[in-house]
Amino acid sequence: MYVLALVGSPRQGGNTDILVDRVLKGCADKDARVEKVLIGDLHILPCTGCMECRQTGKCEQEDDLHAVVQKVEQADAVVAGAPVYGNHLPGQFKVLFDRLVGVMHRIDSSVPGKLTVYSRLEPKKRNVALIAVAGAPREESCEQTLNFMKRVFTPDTNGGEIREMRAIGLSAKGQVAMGREELREIAGRLRVPNTEELVERMLRRNQAYLEEAYNMGRKLVEK
Repeated sequence: MYVLALVGSPRQGGNTDILVDRVLKGCADKDARVEKVLIGDLHILPCTGCMECRQTGKCEQEDDLHAVVQKVEQADAVVAGAPVYGNHLPGQFKVLFDRLVGVMHRIDSSVPGKLTVYSRLEPKKRNVALIAVAGAPREESCEQTLNFMKRVFTPDTNGGEIREMRAIGLSAKGQVAMGREELREIAGRLRVPNTEELVERMLRRNQAYLEEAYNMGRKLVEK
């Protein structure tokens, strides 16, 4: 089984990157072949709005888009992770999705008042894992990001499951993998009455997120 991960964070070693790695570790421990693609490393041009892809399924712009589409098509499972920027995706990831939609999907609007989306990809079952990471301490901050990614990948699942993960309150780079001393420094800057109590809560939360991501990966590749 081949699992493709798309990391929408513009920085390596951040919370999104770490959690995606944990998902892939869970997949690999179940003998899946895994690959991670960092969107920030790709050359993806913005959509020009020509709408040709809606008719042909092809984009005439020459960049890394077609390589990504091929990988998604080959994948038996897809992981997509994104930090939340202004309650939505980072710009780099949104640019990719703008281009993916017309190439991966055929949209039928022939019936008045009805819009049906069909996948252009090889029709096989694909499980999908979606991760949204927010600095804000509210789960609803993740909803627009997750809902958008879910709409994109749903036509390509062919009966596969879509799992979602919300990781909130992670404002510092790599915070989800930090140890006690690093978290103590963060807690100290917040000037809360009981620093050690906050550190313990953050440690428990981090461990819960890492375990959730790992278990998500194992479930992603279950037969």
